[in-house]
Amino acid sequence: MSTSNSADLRWFADLWGKGIGAKGKSIVWNGSEFEFKVDSGNVAKTSYPAVMLPAFTEAAGSPALSRKIAAAAGIDLASLRKTGEVTGNMKEFTILHASPDSPFRYVLLMGCGSQQKFRLDDLRAIVAKAVRTLRKIGVDRMLLGVETVPDLSCEDIAEATAEAALLGLHKFKRYSKKDLAVRPFRELKLMVSASKDLPVARRAVERGHAFALATIQARELAFEPANRL
Repeated sequence: MSTSNSADLRWFADLWGKGIGAKGKSIVWNGSEFEFKVDSGNVAKTSYPAVMLPAFTEAAGSPALSRKIAAAAGIDLASLRKTGEVTGNMKEFTILHASPDSPFRYVLLMGCGSQQKFRLDDLRAIVAKAVRTLRKIGVDRMLLGVETVPDLSCEDIAEATAEAALLGLHKFKRYSKKDLAVRPFRELKLMVSASKDLPVARRAVERGHAFALATIQARELAFEPANRL
């Protein structure tokens, strides 16, 4: 096992001892520092480089928070749907520049498919896609409001988001002859509206981290040549 993987495991043990607070928890990930934060407040008024907004194929019935975030960013979702620029199909993504007076620089609309068929695995898929997409354009911080994801519990959303972010950012590059240096993705912030939901969300994030790190350890072991095992 490499030194970096051993460091990951030491961080993992420390995480369970101290937990995740509003100030977040840092981990050295793919050569850069990654931090996951869990906090409460009004997402539509929180200053952040980018916010992820789930978009479903059904035009009607979008969460109230999604509409507030779009309004704060100066984005007309109805017009985007009418012109066909946004359909909500699974994994479709649209990067939009927010208005100058918006608390966000970018709004990332992530297609989620049908709301009636949306499941936790779909959430994992779009979060992983979102962090990779933002990393490609040099954006290293993303905000997600729990209430923008309908029909799933705060606990499930927090756990799946933490798991998906780490798995989505992971790259195995130990034996590559090519330079696989990637732009760092430094922070993902999950926000709940009510402070009473913070303890549940933070515990769920810890579980998501645990599952992701265990999966990555298995991935790295599987990638090892037979003569190294």
